[in-house]
Amino acid sequence: MGSHLAILRKQAVSIVDAFDMHDFVIDSTLGSWDGNVYERMYEKALTSPLNQKDVPDAYYKYLRPLMKANL
Repeated sequence: MGSHLAILRKQAVSIVDAFDMHDFVIDSTLGSWDGNVYERMYEKALTSPLNQKDVPDAYYKYLRPLMKANL
C-alpha cells in the first residue's frame, strides 16, 4: 500500500483539482489556489470564535480551578 500512496501522491493535486471545487466550498487554509498559506492561516485565526476574547471561557471553567487546587 505504501508504494501505491507514493504514486498517488504525485497526482494528488491534479486529482483534487479535477473535482473543480471552489476554495469557498473546501474552506481550506492550506489548500487554497493562490498558495498564500500563512496569510490565510493568520486571517482564519483572527476570525475564529476561539480568539474573540482575551481569555476563553474554558479557562475559567476548567483550567483555573485546576491551577488553584491543592493537589
